Amino acid sequence: MKRLIASTAAKAAAIALFLLLLGCAVISGLGTLYLAGDGAYDRPVPFAESSLCRRLASYYASAAYSCLLDSDLPSVSPEAREELDTLFDPAYTNLRARVLDETGALLYGAADVSGLTALSTTHHSFSYQPESEPVETAPPANTPTADTPTADLAPTPEPDGEAAPAEAETDTEGIGVQATSPVQTDAATQTDYGTADTGAPSGDEELAYFSCTLELYLDPALTAPDAFSLLQPLHEQLLRLRFALPVLCLVQLLLCALLYVFLLSAAGHRPGEEQVRRGWVDRIPTDVFYVLSTALGLGCGFLINTIQFYAAVGGRVLSSLIPYLLLFGGGAAGLLLLFLLVSMSTAVRVKTRTWLSSMLVYRALRCLLRGARSAWSGVSAVLHGLPLVWKLLLACGGYVLLSVVLINEAFYSSDLYLLLYLLLSAAGALLLCRYAVGFDRLRRGAQKLAGGDLVCRVETKGMPRGVRTLAEDLGRVSEGAQRALEERMKSERMKTDLITNVSHDLKTPLTSIVNYVELLKKEDLHNGTAEGYVAVLDRQAQRLKKLTEDVVEASKASS
Repeated sequence: MKRLIASTAAKAAAIALFLLLLGCAVISGLGTLYLAGDGAYDRPVPFAESSLCRRLASYYASAAYSCLLDSDLPSVSPEAREELDTLFDPAYTNLRARVLDETGALLYGAADVSGLTALSTTHHSFSYQPESEPVETAPPANTPTADTPTADLAPTPEPDGEAAPAEAETDTEGIGVQATSPVQTDAATQTDYGTADTGAPSGDEELAYFSCTLELYLDPALTAPDAFSLLQPLHEQLLRLRFALPVLCLVQLLLCALLYVFLLSAAGHRPGEEQVRRGWVDRIPTDVFYVLSTALGLGCGFLINTIQFYAAVGGRVLSSLIPYLLLFGGGAAGLLLLFLLVSMSTAVRVKTRTWLSSMLVYRALRCLLRGARSAWSGVSAVLHGLPLVWKLLLACGGYVLLSVVLINEAFYSSDLYLLLYLLLSAAGALLLCRYAVGFDRLRRGAQKLAGGDLVCRVETKGMPRGVRTLAEDLGRVSEGAQRALEERMKSERMKTDLITNVSHDLKTPLTSIVNYVELLKKEDLHNGTAEGYVAVLDRQAQRLKKLTEDVVEASKASS
């Protein structure tokens, strides 16, 4: 397992497999949501009825609507017809369009649509001056589709002149309906497709009104290489796998989680090395690395959104859609690779315990805290070196000064300063109580020490620093007295032991002398001088014996 973790090839394979499985999981999840939104789990939904097909058709409907705005109403101009022919060219798209007037007469498109599948029907109303350019009275911000609610369409602005009776329009294919009203206007009408010079008259000049219907159909054969022919097989494949997609998504996500754990475990390991080693990426300060990664991730996300927008606008044919898809996939893969890079680098920093210490912000804060600690230590040393009387005088002076300032501000401004004064007073009272309690403990401890209790200790918990120092000094005095007493007792015991030992050592030869003197006294010496010597020995031996016994008794009494 260690060789596998340290293998570069294994890491590269795990990364590639992770990207592949996560991409498949995303596709499976999106496919599941797409089918659930269309109700495909209740019944199979044909491609022509799917939201994907209708959304694609809405882009064509928007472009066709723009072409109709440039027409010479009440007919379709040759220029608009040419644009519509280019837009719905059978060689490039499988979508077909028809434009009908309000009487149902065909203005553009094929008359026979029997072999085609109807997708959408949208109605548009215009007001225009006869012999002049058309005026759009109800331009939709987005061409209505089956999944576009009518509330999202741009409302028709209220005219300054008299409004003509409203025309209620209906949708013949179940697509969103727009109710419009031909109006008079005295300004250019602004739409999402540009600003058209309406040429609308002011005052009571009359306008002509025109309504048309845009119908879109899909060729079921799908012979043209466009987005419809690309997405229709994908839709059918998703339908066939609709019940397996959720399971596949969960399994792929589980495998991705296992690979992700393996990559985090393998991060920092090198072949032939036991310890975790940092790479050049891991040596970048953590906060700088995260900022750069976030900026790069936002850039990738912006690129993906931009590609998605241009794919929606310009990807109507297959040849123009494929590059957008490739760029989209590349951007998503880059975003995932960035995620893996950040995760593995974070794992290395945690393993080497450099995640926090390598931050520039952390280093700056440490320097600031070190400087603040040094400054405070200097100030604290100066304050603690002052006598207790000076400390009390400084504290009282500061309290009086702050009280005067707060009371003055409370008198002339807000009552908040009065609250601050009360809090300051409460803090001062608490501090005095702490000092009072500390001095009371000192007094009781001193009394016990004076009474001979050398083992008593003053409790210093909660005491101010100055009082706590006095209590500790008093405790050291007690310890010193007890230590001196123990030394004295030890010395006395040593004296007693010495006297006892010396007395014992003296008593042994003295006893022998006394005994031998007694033996000499019993002998008949017949010499007066020798008898006098024996008497002196006897007298001095008895004196020495008594003296030794007195010393032993005195040492016992003193101990």
